[in-house]
Amino acid sequence: MKKSPLPPLVLSLLAFTVPLHAGHQLAPPPGKSKIVEPVEDGLPPGMLTLGGKFSEDLQSVYLDSLTPFWGPGDFTVFLNTRSTLSDNSQTTGSYGLGVRYLVPGREIILGANVFYDSIESEFSNHFDQLGVGFEVLTRWFDARINWYLPDNSTYETSSSVSSSRNERTSGRFIDGNEIKQRTTTDTRRTKFTRRESALEGYNLEGGFLVPGLDKYFELRLLAGYYRYESAFGREFEGLKARAEARFLPGVIGDLEYWDDAELVGGHWVAGVRVSIPFSIGNLFTGRNPFEGASESFTPRKRDFSERRSEMIIRSHRIFTVDSRLQSSGSTTTTDQSDEVVGLVPPPPPPPPAPVVELPD
Repeated sequence: MKKSPLPPLVLSLLAFTVPLHAGHQLAPPPGKSKIVEPVEDGLPPGMLTLGGKFSEDLQSVYLDSLTPFWGPGDFTVFLNTRSTLSDNSQTTGSYGLGVRYLVPGREIILGANVFYDSIESEFSNHFDQLGVGFEVLTRWFDARINWYLPDNSTYETSSSVSSSRNERTSGRFIDGNEIKQRTTTDTRRTKFTRRESALEGYNLEGGFLVPGLDKYFELRLLAGYYRYESAFGREFEGLKARAEARFLPGVIGDLEYWDDAELVGGHWVAGVRVSIPFSIGNLFTGRNPFEGASESFTPRKRDFSERRSEMIIRSHRIFTVDSRLQSSGSTTTTDQSDEVVGLVPPPPPPPPAPVVELPD
């Protein structure tokens, strides 16, 4: 049965039906950071992110929600969900649990996460996948790695049959009063199929915040490596690069390059996303769940602790690929046909009996 990533879509509906006017504040004086106060119990605010990815052959939109629910000491434990819809009819629902640790007295965050990904491919095939990630976030340097471990399912997506014939003719033979010639035909039929599987593998990246520009906006330049393999042996590996610009605290754009265009619909992928605070607790207590959203669109320098609520960077396009045409078996049938090529000539009439003359 097809699974649907409903929770993020429900949050999306709420995002467009609840007003965003509450909590407006003036921008801080130049040179000073506006610190977003965490909610009670030391938890940072949750975040709702709506974004899109656009490449030459594939466009997709996604909705991501990050909800902190426990904050022991300097740890933040949170739930993370994401729904992605692509214009090739593939949908993905991701449901994760993450933890981030803010090193006391340092601008360093260590994080780990685990996800279950439910993939409905463009061919209406279902795949289950486990994802595991680790991240290091600092003021000037970021690094992360993500593993993707799908089930081993493969599904046929298309098929074709190729036929070849071989004829051979025997010598002539007599059958009754007919002269015949036998033709034997061998027909070989081979079935070729394409199959689909998810990709097992990893990608990693590391990069830095461009100094100087951070007075105006955050620009990070990152580079990395990826390697994936399908269940039928297709491999993809190469280099990737990404530039991420946070123009406002809640408005982010990025541009990616991948060596393998087939993975993401093109070598170049542009992205944009908008993040605003979102509190489920406020929703159930009658308060504005988007309290403080205006700060996401106010030019200011973020406090480092706000990064505890940043969206986890992992693949928005959980990959599936189909195989090359592969032979899946062949059969051979043999047919025989006889052709009459002449008639057996009738036997010659017997010679006349000799006349015997009797003596007188």
